[in-house]
Amino acid sequence: MKILLLHAPSKIKISRTDRCQVDTKDFTVGMRFPPINLMYLGAISKREGHETTIIDAPFEGVSERRCIEVLDQGFDYVVSNLSLQTLEDDLYILKQAKQRGVKTISFGYISTIDDTELIKRYPFIDYIIRGEPEITFEEILKGVPLEKIKGITAPNGNGIIRNDDREFNNDLDSLPFPSRDLIKNDIYRDPASGKPFTTIQASRGCNFKCTFCLSRMLNGEKIRYSSVDNVVNEIQSCITDFNISRFFFRGDTFTADKRWIMNLCREIIKRGLKITWYSNSRVNTIDREMAEAMKEAGCKVITYGIESGNDEILRYIKKDITKEQALKAISLTKEAGILTWTCYILGLPRDNEETIEETIRFSKEIDSDLLDYHRFLPFRGTEAYEQEQCKIEPSILNNMINKAYTGYYLRPRIMLRQINTFFLKADSISDFLGICRTGGMVMKRLIGRYINIKGRG
Repeated sequence: MKILLLHAPSKIKISRTDRCQVDTKDFTVGMRFPPINLMYLGAISKREGHETTIIDAPFEGVSERRCIEVLDQGFDYVVSNLSLQTLEDDLYILKQAKQRGVKTISFGYISTIDDTELIKRYPFIDYIIRGEPEITFEEILKGVPLEKIKGITAPNGNGIIRNDDREFNNDLDSLPFPSRDLIKNDIYRDPASGKPFTTIQASRGCNFKCTFCLSRMLNGEKIRYSSVDNVVNEIQSCITDFNISRFFFRGDTFTADKRWIMNLCREIIKRGLKITWYSNSRVNTIDREMAEAMKEAGCKVITYGIESGNDEILRYIKKDITKEQALKAISLTKEAGILTWTCYILGLPRDNEETIEETIRFSKEIDSDLLDYHRFLPFRGTEAYEQEQCKIEPSILNNMINKAYTGYYLRPRIMLRQINTFFLKADSISDFLGICRTGGMVMKRLIGRYINIKGRG
């Protein structure tokens, strides 16, 4: 069979990772993450012996017209990772596929939360996969009878069949390595060097209860890790087969298990792997020993979700951290020689102009090397969707975000520090040139925000 795995052409470029579905233009540094979910499905399709194609249209620059031309080449299945923000564009391509006699499959957040409504409204969707897609997708390809496939919703005559939820996969090592041979690796590059860059899915699931996050809905409340050997074998495969030595370790709570992290770092060092990598963390799941081990194993940047600088807001969204923990985590990370990148969400439930200003002031006190301010997105199905919402007008909130960015980055002290941290300490000429390109992009975005502020004035 011929299988097409697709991020459809869309007007905006969404980061479609499970818990962070953000327009990439809203990041300080517009990182392009490879479509790891499609790559896992691609590996499964190939393992089953099928001819498989992946198109990440927004980042590949594939137009709607070109995508339809690809459909005309003839496929048995088209599989799309639907995003709430790009839903109209995603559905249009699925409809075009169905008109060409192709079986259509959707998965992702909106498919999981809105499965029966999607089936009712859009008869061109043949199968919806809820939750983790890999095993369900494999059973569809194997021809397992529909009524026996867990985690699936589908039209059934004049009705809808909605089978039991599928249990989360506790054996992540059973998954094949994502099919990096099916994507254009050269378009996913480390912004600090311009060198090829990829994602390693090291773990899934989160045992914390942040009210705004999609993680537990899609990946469960139990943290499941790949084995250290499996992760390091995948790293070695990337180096040997694709000449990739820059990585983002994706995990909903990457540093939750100190023993696992320490073993991973030891194994990277033991095998002599000269890699550069980034990860996320929580401020209450890291300590000095862990940070120092991560640095020795090649960790360059750790991203922390601080979210708010107001203690009451942090309690209301069940972030389960304190401002004191945030300050301590940033301090020990810097002392270990790792760059810090913090993220804040403005317009959270119960936020008002005063609490947002408090968050902005706290972000300056935190003083991380990089930071992002994101506008809160209330995803249906999360607890935050039902909480008391921020009542600030969107235009006012956007202006506050623009002022926060320019007020942070366009300070002379911060600009001089960025020059020293990134430009003057580049490891090579190619890294320096990569940083110049990224720096130009960041400055262009900051100038755009500044102009927007002046335009409102």
